[in-house]
Amino acid sequence: MADLVPIRLRGRYFGMRSTVMGLISLAFTFIAGGILQSLSARPFVGFAILFGGAALFRLLSLYFLAKMHEPPQSNDRKEDTAGLLATIRGMASSNLGRFTIYVACINFGTNLASPFFSVHMLRDLHFNYVTYTILVSCVSISSLIFLTYWGRRADIAGNIKIVRITSCFLPVVPLLWLASTNPYYLAFAEIFSGFAWSGFNLATVNFVYDASEEKDRTKHIAIYNTFTSLAICLGAIIGGYIATYLPELLGYQLRTLFTISGISRAIVVIFLLRTIKEVRNVPPIPVSHLLMVNPPRFHWRRKPRD
Repeated sequence: MADLVPIRLRGRYFGMRSTVMGLISLAFTFIAGGILQSLSARPFVGFAILFGGAALFRLLSLYFLAKMHEPPQSNDRKEDTAGLLATIRGMASSNLGRFTIYVACINFGTNLASPFFSVHMLRDLHFNYVTYTILVSCVSISSLIFLTYWGRRADIAGNIKIVRITSCFLPVVPLLWLASTNPYYLAFAEIFSGFAWSGFNLATVNFVYDASEEKDRTKHIAIYNTFTSLAICLGAIIGGYIATYLPELLGYQLRTLFTISGISRAIVVIFLLRTIKEVRNVPPIPVSHLLMVNPPRFHWRRKPRD
């Protein structure tokens, strides 16, 4: 995708693509739920319809995939500058390596608590499934709404600018759950979470495309995904282990875990985010202007590599 999508349009394109995919996913989630509900007396038939439909759509996807072709590759692209292990060992000394470490640490701190918001809503707050589904949907809907918003701004000001802005929001997300148990308030917290995470996730992936050399891009993406996936796994395991040993905060143990998650995110942002540099030449834009509905337009170019 990085080969096919012009660099000046990546933010808008991937924002639009993610929005379309998210809308379809959300719509079919409700459709699937409706099918299962209408066939609750015959669950085997309901799941057979869902699995059969999934197989059909995957075959349809395979048809369109067969229409794709590989973009032409230049000869120098096939030359690998460093082996995989050498690249991993040198991560701390490269801009992309430090960025990978940063995102992995953010994901670790996030997933200390992320799997347990559902537990908190269903077990501690005793929300019914309708309330729970609405709150969870608020995150998805908010993300879909703001993906194109962040995508356009990433094209204008660079991805690291968006990462810096949204990174300041991420430590606040779990702390919002300490203030109230009112479902309407928590819906606001979920909408804010979708606003922050949609920009962060979009900009981080696009920055990996921008910062990696074309000939090494596949290797760098593999390393990035490996480190972030390991961080997500470790965060969830450790969070699940320590959750039962934590003291209560404002009446609930999981609120202590949410606080730890927020503090850990803040520590990562304070100490690691400043070590990462933008790879594009973009003029400085005040945050207030960038967050406007119609931010100013300008042209940018890639920075020369050292």
